Amino acid sequence: MRIGELISEKKYFDDVTPEDLEISRTLKILVQQTKLTATILTFVDIHLVEKERLCDLGCGAGFIPYFIGNSLRFKETYGVDINDERIVRAQKRLTKVVKADLENDALPFPDKFFDLVSSFGVLEHLKFFDNAIKESHRILKNGGLLLISIPNLSDWVNRVRLLLGLQPHSIVVSQISNEGVDHIHSCTLETLEKLMRRYSFTPLVAYGAKADFRSNRLLEILDSVFSKKPSMSHRFFSISRKIG
Repeated sequence: MRIGELISEKKYFDDVTPEDLEISRTLKILVQQTKLTATILTFVDIHLVEKERLCDLGCGAGFIPYFIGNSLRFKETYGVDINDERIVRAQKRLTKVVKADLENDALPFPDKFFDLVSSFGVLEHLKFFDNAIKESHRILKNGGLLLISIPNLSDWVNRVRLLLGLQPHSIVVSQISNEGVDHIHSCTLETLEKLMRRYSFTPLVAYGAKADFRSNRLLEILDSVFSKKPSMSHRFFSISRKIG
């Protein structure tokens, strides 16, 4: 059975817990938008020469790398996180989980060790993306893939909010009354792709995702339309290849 057929039947989502969904907004999107999920994984499957080892940066409780590793039949799946409680939970699902600060630490892996490095909803919690991307390049094999998901600073809602003089959603500037959001910032797709090239990656493809929740039917319809263009979607998934 093909990846798309398996995911459309939600075969690999049987083990998702409410706690997993609470931790990860990206996971909610992957569960809800199965066609998008299948498209992303099929692209990775086709464009990876080897599937020995996968590493997820900011793995949380480990479900997303567990799901990707099983879907694409990786031999080993690793995770990196900074939260001790989530590391304990992820260790039950993954080959190995290590603790590291993605913004500052060198990752405890050899050079050219992984075929795929992923990061879902993590970069927006960092002040700067440089160390995470530079370390991803180091630990990836030549020709390996980097898969990143991040909220889109230039999504259609933020464009409207800025025209009205309002703060872009999900980006806080104060610790007072942040409504549970701790995103320091985000970026546009163009900015991320420029950064990828600076660190010797070649951007291959980007996909737009709808929000996991909209307050009314009209917003849902608009979101469906704009999500077809990654540069205007609520969130985008970017896949780049390591060169050199």
